[in-house]
Amino acid sequence: MEGADKLSKVAISEQEQKLRSDLDSMPYEILPPRTSATQDFLFKVIVVGDTAVGKTALQRRQTSNEFVEDHEVTVGVEFGTLIVKI
Repeated sequence: MEGADKLSKVAISEQEQKLRSDLDSMPYEILPPRTSATQDFLFKVIVVGDTAVGKTALQRRQTSNEFVEDHEVTVGVEFGTLIVKI
């Protein structure tokens, strides 16, 4: 049974590599906020975690491509927007 498990893992790995390659070759463009009046899909992401693990840093890096090493503690909720044309 071990041989079958290894074979299935290899097949999954090859599928993952193909999917990653397809995604990497997909053209995309990050647009400035509010330039697109319509969209086909809207994804909302909620990041939940312990205190001081980098949730705000992750959000800022993704939405504005900035990293602030020393910032105030976020209390409550923080929002960000990123529009991507695929």
